[in-house]
Amino acid sequence: MKKLVIIIFLFNTMFILFAENNRELIFYLDSKGITGHVFVYVEDIGTYGFYPVKKYSPYCDGILKDDHMTTKSKKYKIFINEEQFENVKELVEDWLNNPPLYIFGHVDCVSFVMRVADIVEVKYDKSAQRPKTFLKSLKLINQTTKLEK
Repeated sequence: MKKLVIIIFLFNTMFILFAENNRELIFYLDSKGITGHVFVYVEDIGTYGFYPVKKYSPYCDGILKDDHMTTKSKKYKIFINEEQFENVKELVEDWLNNPPLYIFGHVDCVSFVMRVADIVEVKYDKSAQRPKTFLKSLKLINQTTKLEK
């Protein structure tokens, strides 16, 4: 009976360790256009990217949009824990309900995903201002094998 208890205890411990980082988060790049677009998918929340309300306007009201239908050229995938999930969920809800002004190069799609990256503790090049360079920096700094297509 003691052996059975130990096995169950070890199994439960392994399950708890596995369940700690159990939500998928994917940084996506759509490389179309001059600058491209970067956005994020979070399991049980959705896929979101930040846009100007007026298309092609460098300064106007911003909007966080559902990006699940956007072309996905490249991606960087990680798993996050429950605390990180709740913090990302709070950020998404805040930007959905009170979106900041869209200011190209300062408060745009890259700055939104940078905030997500900060929450989930993924390192990136803080000087990366374009979607392509941002996603590439995730790969390089975090030493993943490759950006997946």
